[in-house]
Amino acid sequence: MPNSNSNGRLITELRENLVGLITIAVVFLVVVGMIKLNSRVRAYNAPAPADDLSGSDHHLYAATYQTTGGVSSTLGLNNTLNHELSAQVTLFNKHGQSLSTPAMNITLGAHKNHGFNIAEWAAGHDGFEEGSLLVSYHGRSMTLGAQETVTDITHGLNFDVHLSEYDDFMSSRVEGLWWGLDHQCDARVFIANAEDSLTTVTPFF
Repeated sequence: MPNSNSNGRLITELRENLVGLITIAVVFLVVVGMIKLNSRVRAYNAPAPADDLSGSDHHLYAATYQTTGGVSSTLGLNNTLNHELSAQVTLFNKHGQSLSTPAMNITLGAHKNHGFNIAEWAAGHDGFEEGSLLVSYHGRSMTLGAQETVTDITHGLNFDVHLSEYDDFMSSRVEGLWWGLDHQCDARVFIANAEDSLTTVTPFF
């Protein structure tokens, strides 16, 4: 039978082997963790794909603008980039005819914003006193902010016209809300076709 010294050496060897295995496992887990962390850091710091950097063509539509009867319309554009951004504005009258002049080719400096009086673009062009408009630019989505404000100073009225991209509409149904403070108020619905083909619209009230 083995003596106590042999048993002691065996237990010591088993402990050393167990400690060695645990050490190897810990080192392995640490190395794996560092590899994963390094991969995440590289993925986080990786440059955006070329398509994201170059961007694509974007078209922002506004359903209405007005420049007559004491009503003014202002188009606000905001460049969110740290370099220049160019945009082109096109006006459409109520008959679907388009108007685009050199003055409507706009370049905004880095992080610059500016408001444009639409009446100045429509001046001298009969039939373009009211209608809808389109803002086009090339770049990444949401790098150009656009907002139109229609103001009627005489009647103390102004409202914002939301510009949206063609692909923003995931449904064929568009809903709106209106309210009146007294019986002297009225409401108008502005409908603009952003396509190059005939579109049928059915309003429900």
